[in-house]
Amino acid sequence: LQDNVERDDLAELEPSVYREVEEQRNEILDELKKAFEKAGLTAVINENTGEVTMDSNVLFASGSYELSSEGKAYLDKVFAAYASVILDDKFSASLKDVSFEGNTDSDGGSEFNMRLSENRAKAVMGYCSDLLSADQRGAFDELAIWRGYGESDLVYNERGKEDKDASRRVAIKFMMKVDGPAMETKPQSDSRDSSSSSAAS
Repeated sequence: LQDNVERDDLAELEPSVYREVEEQRNEILDELKKAFEKAGLTAVINENTGEVTMDSNVLFASGSYELSSEGKAYLDKVFAAYASVILDDKFSASLKDVSFEGNTDSDGGSEFNMRLSENRAKAVMGYCSDLLSADQRGAFDELAIWRGYGESDLVYNERGKEDKDASRRVAIKFMMKVDGPAMETKPQSDSRDSSSSSAAS
């Protein structure tokens, strides 16, 4: 459950509330698994957390945050499956947010990579919003946020060497709502603004 509830929120949950949130989370995970299996997309979703990780090499050209034609076609399939569950009315009261998170490898400067990760997260979120009907878009915009982490969360292989392909990614993840005030740990960049500029960072 720690992957889908903010750490501070989780620490304050009463056991009965914990079980309720966990049951709701598990129901969402089961529905996501079914939706992705039906679409033939099981390889891109973490069945334990519901996180969808997408290779930036598929979505974007090197150094760019303009979605490629291949990237758009990929998102058409992936987000259709994801949204069919996340935007289901029966889960609307259970979700705190849906986060689009951009990460880069360590190539290039840290400031460049931070801007690139932010812009890629915004580009994916904005494109996904545009795929939705007007009714769905309203619900999505209430939940959707973007985050850019730059090169702060690199992926390493078993030899301790950076896996640059795996490090370059955009992930979508959902967080559960719990009783009490939101106590979210602030990332380096976090916004619900779905607009993005067009110049490459």
